[in-house]
Amino acid sequence: MNPSRPLQSSRGLYDGLKFAMLAAMFLAGAYLYSLPTESPKSKRPPAEPLLTSPPDGAKFNTPLVPFTGTGEPGALLQLVIDGYGVQSDTVGEDGQWFMQYELYTEGEKVAYVRTLQSDGAFGAESNRVKFRVDTRDEVRLNGTEDLTPKGEGRVRDEAGTMAPNAGN
Repeated sequence: MNPSRPLQSSRGLYDGLKFAMLAAMFLAGAYLYSLPTESPKSKRPPAEPLLTSPPDGAKFNTPLVPFTGTGEPGALLQLVIDGYGVQSDTVGEDGQWFMQYELYTEGEKVAYVRTLQSDGAFGAESNRVKFRVDTRDEVRLNGTEDLTPKGEGRVRDEAGTMAPNAGN
């Protein structure tokens, strides 16, 4: 170091430190810019839909069957009955959804819901529920139930079983 020029040596050191600090700030900024802007909460996969009603094994004597459940708020769900997508609805802000569907065929059915993604693809599926639709009128004879439609003319035979009424 030259005592006659103390400022020149300090100036070089100052310029070197200034350059190092600017380079560090640039690299830190580039690193921060490359980080994802989404929070970890938004990265989690959507909640799978859940079919809470009807319960498994339920029986309906009306063709209009209500379906309820939970899912990711805002998600689009499709109700599937016996393998056919029959109705769609959006999950509410509270995570609840409700759909009703009128079935024109009787018998045992299997239902579930699945998410519909924005590109039209199917997403997560809910639990499957089996239920039965039987809208035929009940005839009660001697305290037992006969699910034969009224007017079919059935009576009890000697063995106690239901048999066609020959008198009708």
